[in-house]
Formats: sequence, structure tokens, C-alpha cells
Amino acid sequence: MTTAPLRGTSRRTLALNLRSAGVATAVQYLSYLAVAPVVFATAGQATFGAWATVSSILAVGALADAGLRLEVSRRVAESAGSADPERLRRTVQEGTTLLACVGVLVLVVGWISAPLIRLFAFPGGIDGLSTGEADLLLRATFVLLAVSLLTDGYFAVLRGIQRADVETNARTVGLIVGAVVSIVGLEIGWGIWALLAGAAAMDVAIIAVQAIGARRLVPDVPFRLISLRGTAWKHLLGFSSLALLSQLSDVVDSQWDKIMLSRYVGSEAVAGFQVGTTIVLQGKALALLPIAPLLVAMAELRLQDRARVERLVRTLSSATFALGALVLSGIVVFAPAFFKVWLGEELPAAVTSARLFTIAIALNLLAAPLAFRALADGRHRLTAISASTNIGVNLVASFALTLAIGFKGPLYGSILGNAVGTAVLVLLMWRHVGAYEVSSAARALLVGGFATATGVAAGAATLDSWVSLGLGIATFVVVFGPLLCWIEHVPVREVLRRDAELVT
Repeated sequence: MTTAPLRGTSRRTLALNLRSAGVATAVQYLSYLAVAPVVFATAGQATFGAWATVSSILAVGALADAGLRLEVSRRVAESAGSADPERLRRTVQEGTTLLACVGVLVLVVGWISAPLIRLFAFPGGIDGLSTGEADLLLRATFVLLAVSLLTDGYFAVLRGIQRADVETNARTVGLIVGAVVSIVGLEIGWGIWALLAGAAAMDVAIIAVQAIGARRLVPDVPFRLISLRGTAWKHLLGFSSLALLSQLSDVVDSQWDKIMLSRYVGSEAVAGFQVGTTIVLQGKALALLPIAPLLVAMAELRLQDRARVERLVRTLSSATFALGALVLSGIVVFAPAFFKVWLGEELPAAVTSARLFTIAIALNLLAAPLAFRALADGRHRLTAISASTNIGVNLVASFALTLAIGFKGPLYGSILGNAVGTAVLVLLMWRHVGAYEVSSAARALLVGGFATATGVAAGAATLDSWVSLGLGIATFVVVFGPLLCWIEHVPVREVLRRDAELVT
């Protein structure tokens, strides 16, 4: 007798998601820690900054999915919750077909516009590459982007059935493969092409692992492009376009800023910005682990047991606030010592970008549960308004401040954009939620500020070895971790009980 595949929101699937996401985040940190020093040593800061700018095209271009992936996941969850397999299959195949069309369009536009992108982002050229080679590098990047758009559209079904662990496990494998290929390529002298090869190898590994998982979990939903008829796909595209704006604000926070710095300050400035902001973004990814399954869980369960959903929201939100405050305050405290020990030299630009960008991300995290809740309830318009405000303020402020003060300009622009965007979302969602979400976030913010001040005053910046740094971080976690769990009422014992219900 065959065992039915594990699908849907349950304690076990949430545990699988959290465990795999935690491992993937750790591997992402480690792969970055391994590759970055090799790039600095073999190719230099300018090459590292140039690749950071080129890779940002992948992040910005990924927005070409118009939020389809997010909306497909939500609709798959609704279909699963209402036991409608035909609607589930149709949603996935419509989304995949739409993204195939988008991928082709992105590839054509990117291939043609590569020289224009090079002139804008790299007015002085890319070190070590001729004009033709730089254009080829950009075009190869668009090929990777087009393939990712197509496959990510289909694999959104895994998130919709609450099995995002398959995607994160695939990313773990891909990160390891990509890091190995990049390091080997750098050591044999491929330069920036080694980083492109690593990105391609990572994508191949991710696609292969997810394909195996999809075949096992959703054999009744094959990869297939279909003829788009009727109006259903138009509604799908309309909702996803609103969801797009909530993703766009995240990209503008860091990726667009790198392009701005590359043009107006230089590739070496991008290197410091990339090192600092990447550490913060990985910290944000870690903080979002508890709440990541919330969108799918709410879409699946909201018509079945609303009280259970409310408890789930509170539990996961409190865990995110506590973890976010601990991680982000730790980054501010230990950034100077970490970069010095890791790279073997002080990197003031990286420390500055990490500390200032942490403020922007902290403001962003305050609104994360509200954004997930609004999307799951179909209030896409509210998140779109908030994100549009964030984007508008961020773009204008970052551009003006980059011209006025240089390196710190985009960082202050991100802080201002996130502050205004978060305030707008809180006001829009105020009548739909209780005061708990806002007050809980405020408590975590205050404790995080206290932890930051304590760590800085204790002289954490003077730590000068991996041993002392490790002991300092462990002490920080032991002291402030339980305090944040207590202040946020995180049910740690309940989470650790294997025999407990999903949310009781």
C-alpha cells in the first residue's frame, strides 16, 4: 500500500518548512562566507561589486513574474482547502503558461537592451571585460532569469500545498553546488565568469531537486503549457499585479540601490554595500522563517476554522518579532568585529551599510504579519498602496540623497521609504486587526534597542578572533533570546512538544 503524500497545513508540514528553511538560511550564510573572501582575494573588490550589480538584474528582473508566483501559491492553497483538484491543476497550468510568455518577453527585451543596461549601470565599463564580453555577460544573466521565471511558476504549487520545504531543500543543494563551482572557477582564473557559472549550476540543481519533489507530491499536476482561454487568467494576472508591488518594495530596498551606486559612486562602493546589506537580508530571511507559511495557511484554513487561524497568526507573528529583534540587534552589535575577522581587514563601508540597512529592515519586519494577513484575505489593494508609498519615497529619496551625499544616500532612502510604507499599512489595516499586532511589534522593538545599546556598550566591536566572536554571540543569544521570547509570549514549550496540535 502506498502512503499518501504529505500535503496541506499541519504541525508536521510547518515543522518541515521551518527546519528546511533554517538549514537553507545557514547554508546561504556559509556559502556567502566561503565565496566572498575568495572573490576579494582572486578578483578584487571591483569585480565583486560588478557581479553584485549584475546579479541584482536577476533580482529586479524576477519581478517580471508580476506577483504571479505568490498569487498561484495562494490560489492553490484555497483550492486544496476546498478540495477542488481541477481548480488547483488549472491554476498551476495557467500560471505556468503566463510566466512562460513573460519569460520569453524578458529574454527578448534583455537581449536587445543589454548594451543600454551596460551603459547605464557601468558607465566606466567592467574591469577585465571588453564591451562585447560585458554585453554577453548581461545577456547570459537574462537567459538564467527567463528559465527561472518559467520553472518557478510551476513549482509555486509546492508552496501552495504547504511543502515549501522542497524548494528550500533544493536551494540548499543549489547553494552548495553553486559555491563549489564559483570557488573552483575563481581559483583557476575565470574571474567574473566563475560567478556566472556558479549561478547557472545553482539553478540547474534547484530545478532538478524541485522536479523530483513535484513528481512525488503532485503527480496529478504535470508541468504543461495550455491555451489561455476565457477570463480566469486575466483575474489571476490582475490580483498578482497588486501582489507584485509588495515584492517590488523589497527589491528597491537593496537591488536598485546597487545599480544607483554603481553608476554614481563606483563598483567598489557597491562591494561594501553588497557585503553589509546581504548580511542584513539573510538576517531578515531568518526572522521571517516562523511567519513564512502564514499566507498559505490562512488561505487554506480561513473558511474552515477562523479562531484557529487567529491563534496561528498570533503565535507565528510573536515568534517573528522575537527572532527579528534578536537577529537584527545582533547584526548591529557584532558587524564591526565580524567583518574584520571574516575578511581579515576592517571594512567601514560594510559596517555602515549593515547598521543603517538594519534600521530599514526592522521597520519592514514590523509590517510583515499585516502584509501576509492582507494578502491571504484577498486585500491585495491595501498592500499595494503601502508598497507603492514605500517605493515612491524610497526611489525619490535614494536618488536625491545619492547625488547629494554619495554612499549613505540609498541607505537613508531605504529607511525613510520603509518608515512611511509601514505607517501606511498599519493605518490601512487598523480596523481589520486588533491592537495586538502593533503593540507586540513595539515591545520587540524596544527590547531590541536595549539589547543593541548593551552590546555596543560592552565593546563587542573589539572582538578579534572567531573564538571570542563566537562566545560573544552565544552570550548575547543566551541573555536576550529568552527575554524576547518572554516579552513576546512565544510558546516555546508548545512548539517543542511533538504531540501537540498545530495551534491549541
